[in-house]
Amino acid sequence: MHETKTLAAAEMLAVARRYRDAGISVLPIAAESKQPVGKWKHLETELIDDDELQRRYTTPHGSKFPDRVAVIGGKISGGLEMIDFDAAGIEWDSWSEMIPQELQEKLLIKRTAGGGYHFAYRCDEAGPNQGLCYRLLFDSNRQKQQWKATIETRGEGGYCVVAPSSRYSLIQGDWCQLPAITQEERNALLEAAKSLDQKPKETASSAGTAFEPTVDRPFIQC
Repeated sequence: MHETKTLAAAEMLAVARRYRDAGISVLPIAAESKQPVGKWKHLETELIDDDELQRRYTTPHGSKFPDRVAVIGGKISGGLEMIDFDAAGIEWDSWSEMIPQELQEKLLIKRTAGGGYHFAYRCDEAGPNQGLCYRLLFDSNRQKQQWKATIETRGEGGYCVVAPSSRYSLIQGDWCQLPAITQEERNALLEAAKSLDQKPKETASSAGTAFEPTVDRPFIQC
């Protein structure tokens, strides 16, 4: 088992180097988790160097070697932004019907460990993380319905675990050849997602009264 984990870490180290050399800020991720290995905020403004990258992948994290990799959004990665479809991709069909096929074909698409999807692209005006669409879903921990983000972006200040990390698969595209889209195309993607939002908009008169609190994942990872 120890040898297998060492091999997996070595393979992921090679992948991380390839992504970084393509201009993407990468972040080693602990085995079977979404947790970064070591500090990462400085990687929002500088690419990780070979020594640090190798050290993180060759040092056990807990009892296991890191065997996953994440990419960091924003300017450091050439305007990388990712749209995260959570809740097993519940909004996928409705959203994709609104997006022209030729635009969908430009995007990098991957399947996530939770059965959702990530779409990735580069854009000059890629922004910070934001929630786009919310739906009332059952929260098994709280045993009640909660408003949860089903579509959100990961840009400046965010990261996503990506293939070939375990349980993540690439459907379309290549991280080393990320597509660039226009601001108009980006707006179309985001506006389509926002149009699916089911959460009532609070007004000044209703603030703090009728609605359950929103439960969002921290806007740092996906």
